[in-house]
Amino acid sequence: MNPQQTEVVLDQTALDDLRACDPDGSGLLAELIDIFLADTPPRLNAIRRAADAAQPQALANEAHALKSSAAQLGALALSAICRRLEALGREGTLAGVPELVA
Repeated sequence: MNPQQTEVVLDQTALDDLRACDPDGSGLLAELIDIFLADTPPRLNAIRRAADAAQPQALANEAHALKSSAAQLGALALSAICRRLEALGREGTLAGVPELVA
């Protein structure tokens, strides 16, 4: 990676778009974030377990689910890692997975 380039970790536009879906301020964004924070640790654990157990299909399934929720909230770096994990799992390979889940 070029030292002058910075990776976008959180896309503020995605959060702004979600705020726009809640014009009356009922707490939609906060609720979605709470759900994400509750669901993410078990998903990460499931991804690690699938990698450790050499189960590429399970890895792909868990990575897919986390990829989607991360992207919805603008967590682009996490979504990109999950996209790669999903692709590796669908290909039936675990080559490179340990580095991604470390």
